Amino acid sequence: MEALRILQFNPQAKIVTSGNVGREAFSNAYMTKQLLIALGVSENRIIQVEKSKDTAEEAQNLRQTLDRKPFALVTSATHMKRAVTLFKQQGLEPTPAPTEHLVRESDYPNMGYYVLNAKSIYHFERWWYEWMGNTWVWFKHLFD
Repeated sequence: MEALRILQFNPQAKIVTSGNVGREAFSNAYMTKQLLIALGVSENRIIQVEKSKDTAEEAQNLRQTLDRKPFALVTSATHMKRAVTLFKQQGLEPTPAPTEHLVRESDYPNMGYYVLNAKSIYHFERWWYEWMGNTWVWFKHLFD
Protein backbone atom coordinates (compact mmCIF):
# COMPACT_ATOMS: atom_id res chain seq x y z
CA MET A 1 0.00 0.00 0.00
CA GLU A 2 2.90 2.37 0.72
CA ALA A 3 4.27 1.85 -2.79
CA LEU A 4 0.83 2.60 -4.22
CA ARG A 5 0.57 5.77 -2.10
CA ILE A 6 3.99 6.95 -3.30
CA LEU A 7 3.08 6.12 -6.91
CA GLN A 8 0.02 8.39 -6.72
CA PHE A 9 2.28 11.35 -5.91
CA ASN A 10 4.75 10.46 -8.68
CA PRO A 11 2.80 9.96 -11.93
CA GLN A 12 5.94 9.16 -13.97
CA ALA A 13 7.25 6.57 -11.51
CA LYS A 14 7.20 2.80 -11.77
CA ILE A 15 6.97 0.19 -9.03
CA VAL A 16 9.58 -2.55 -8.82
CA THR A 17 8.26 -5.61 -7.02
CA SER A 18 10.84 -8.07 -5.75
CA GLY A 19 11.13 -11.24 -3.76
CA ASN A 20 11.67 -14.80 -4.87
CA VAL A 21 9.51 -17.88 -4.57
CA GLY A 22 11.23 -19.56 -1.63
CA ARG A 23 8.93 -22.32 -0.37
CA GLU A 24 5.74 -20.71 -1.70
CA ALA A 25 3.86 -21.45 -4.91
CA PHE A 26 4.24 -17.87 -6.15
CA SER A 27 6.93 -15.26 -5.55
CA ASN A 28 6.38 -12.19 -3.42
CA ALA A 29 7.19 -10.11 -6.52
CA TYR A 30 4.41 -11.83 -8.49
CA MET A 31 1.82 -11.61 -5.70
CA THR A 32 2.55 -7.92 -5.10
CA LYS A 33 2.28 -7.21 -8.82
CA GLN A 34 -1.08 -8.99 -8.99
CA LEU A 35 -2.36 -7.00 -6.00
CA LEU A 36 -1.26 -3.70 -7.57
CA ILE A 37 -2.96 -4.60 -10.86
CA ALA A 38 -6.15 -5.50 -8.96
CA LEU A 39 -5.94 -2.08 -7.27
CA GLY A 40 -5.83 -0.34 -10.64
CA VAL A 41 -2.11 0.10 -11.37
CA SER A 42 -1.34 -0.35 -15.06
CA GLU A 43 0.81 -3.42 -15.70
CA ASN A 44 3.30 -1.35 -17.73
CA ARG A 45 4.12 0.65 -14.56
CA ILE A 46 5.26 -2.48 -12.69
CA ILE A 47 8.63 -4.16 -13.01
CA GLN A 48 8.71 -7.65 -11.50
CA VAL A 49 12.09 -8.96 -10.25
CA GLU A 50 12.08 -12.37 -8.62
CA LYS A 51 15.53 -13.86 -9.17
CA SER A 52 17.11 -12.70 -5.88
CA LYS A 53 17.33 -15.04 -2.91
CA ASP A 54 17.88 -12.29 -0.31
CA THR A 55 18.09 -8.51 0.13
CA ALA A 56 21.79 -8.38 -0.76
CA GLU A 57 21.09 -10.05 -4.11
CA GLU A 58 18.05 -7.81 -4.64
CA ALA A 59 20.21 -4.71 -4.22
CA GLN A 60 22.81 -6.15 -6.57
CA ASN A 61 20.25 -7.24 -9.19
CA LEU A 62 18.28 -3.98 -9.02
CA ARG A 63 21.40 -1.82 -9.47
CA GLN A 64 21.05 -1.92 -13.27
CA THR A 65 17.26 -1.55 -13.23
CA LEU A 66 17.42 1.48 -10.94
CA ASP A 67 20.43 2.92 -12.79
CA ARG A 68 21.14 5.54 -10.06
CA LYS A 69 17.66 7.03 -10.45
CA PRO A 70 15.98 8.30 -7.27
CA PHE A 71 13.75 5.68 -5.68
CA ALA A 72 11.79 4.95 -2.54
CA LEU A 73 12.69 1.73 -0.77
CA VAL A 74 9.54 0.24 0.72
CA THR A 75 10.07 -2.49 3.30
CA SER A 76 9.23 -3.23 6.91
CA ALA A 77 10.56 -0.79 9.49
CA THR A 78 12.49 -3.57 11.21
CA HIS A 79 14.26 -4.50 7.97
CA MET A 80 14.90 -0.96 6.73
CA LYS A 81 18.38 -0.38 8.23
CA ARG A 82 19.84 -3.50 6.64
CA ALA A 83 18.08 -2.93 3.32
CA VAL A 84 19.35 0.67 3.07
CA THR A 85 22.88 -0.46 3.96
CA LEU A 86 22.85 -3.15 1.28
CA PHE A 87 21.48 -0.80 -1.39
CA LYS A 88 24.08 1.86 -0.50
CA GLN A 89 26.81 -0.76 -0.82
CA GLN A 90 25.68 -1.08 -4.45
CA GLY A 91 26.12 2.65 -5.01
CA LEU A 92 22.39 3.43 -4.77
CA GLU A 93 20.73 6.13 -2.63
CA PRO A 94 17.32 4.91 -1.51
CA THR A 95 14.76 7.11 0.21
CA PRO A 96 13.45 4.94 3.07
CA ALA A 97 9.68 4.38 3.15
CA PRO A 98 9.20 2.06 6.15
CA THR A 99 6.02 0.05 6.65
CA GLU A 100 4.71 -2.53 9.14
CA HIS A 101 5.72 -0.59 12.23
CA LEU A 102 5.53 -3.01 15.15
CA VAL A 103 5.56 -0.56 18.07
CA ARG A 104 3.29 2.42 18.26
CA GLU A 105 3.24 5.18 20.84
CA SER A 106 -0.17 4.01 22.01
CA ASP A 107 1.48 0.74 23.12
CA TYR A 108 3.69 2.41 25.73
CA PRO A 109 1.33 3.72 28.44
CA ASN A 110 -0.33 0.35 28.74
CA MET A 111 1.19 -1.92 31.42
CA GLY A 112 0.33 -4.88 29.20
CA TYR A 113 3.17 -3.76 26.95
CA TYR A 114 5.65 -5.11 29.51
CA VAL A 115 3.92 -8.48 29.97
CA LEU A 116 5.29 -11.43 28.01
CA ASN A 117 2.79 -12.44 25.35
CA ALA A 118 2.72 -13.61 21.73
CA LYS A 119 3.08 -10.04 20.44
CA SER A 120 6.18 -9.33 22.54
CA ILE A 121 7.72 -12.67 21.52
CA TYR A 122 7.11 -11.78 17.87
CA HIS A 123 8.70 -8.34 18.39
CA PHE A 124 11.73 -9.96 20.01
CA GLU A 125 12.00 -12.45 17.17
CA ARG A 126 11.97 -9.61 14.59
CA TRP A 127 14.55 -7.65 16.58
CA TRP A 128 16.80 -10.70 16.93
CA TYR A 129 16.52 -11.62 13.23
CA GLU A 130 17.37 -8.10 12.11
CA TRP A 131 20.16 -7.72 14.69
CA MET A 132 21.74 -10.91 13.38
CA GLY A 133 21.27 -9.76 9.77
CA ASN A 134 22.78 -6.32 10.45
CA THR A 135 25.68 -7.90 12.32
CA TRP A 136 26.33 -10.27 9.41
CA VAL A 137 26.26 -7.40 6.87
CA TRP A 138 28.68 -5.38 9.03
CA PHE A 139 31.02 -8.34 9.54
CA LYS A 140 30.94 -9.32 5.87
CA HIS A 141 31.67 -5.71 4.84
CA LEU A 142 34.83 -5.74 6.97
CA PHE A 143 36.32 -8.43 4.71
CA ASP A 144 35.09 -7.18 1.33
